[in-house]
Amino acid sequence: MTRYLAIQSVTFDEVQLALPRSVRLVRSALPAPAGSDTALLATSLELSGQSLGAEVVVRDTAAAELLQLGRQGLLNIVLPPDDADSPARSLSIDDAVLVGVELAYSQAAPAEATLRFCALSPDGLSEPFIPEEIA
Repeated sequence: MTRYLAIQSVTFDEVQLALPRSVRLVRSALPAPAGSDTALLATSLELSGQSLGAEVVVRDTAAAELLQLGRQGLLNIVLPPDDADSPARSLSIDDAVLVGVELAYSQAAPAEATLRFCALSPDGLSEPFIPEEIA
């Protein structure tokens, strides 16, 4: 869906994720075949529950090493303005769940952490995240 490479800050459940390198958001829905009780084959396709996957890559692994899988909280991503006349933007993902942490250590490069989050739409119809401008 969207990859953000210019990121001002990222916080998860009030934990600052230092030195963010990239953020990737992927929206998806689960397809479910549907039809009547008398139909032999599915006659339509329904989508159940929109979900959002977020992947955050940071150059500082200290905070990532302390986070527990399954932790749930607000994931907030602050993006810089597109130009001098526009305000910064914020993406807030309520009830994001940390589902994966990958730590990479290398002698040739700084350590990096990749954190994977999942969030579901609260009502199954709306987006699981809220984009807003910061004045």
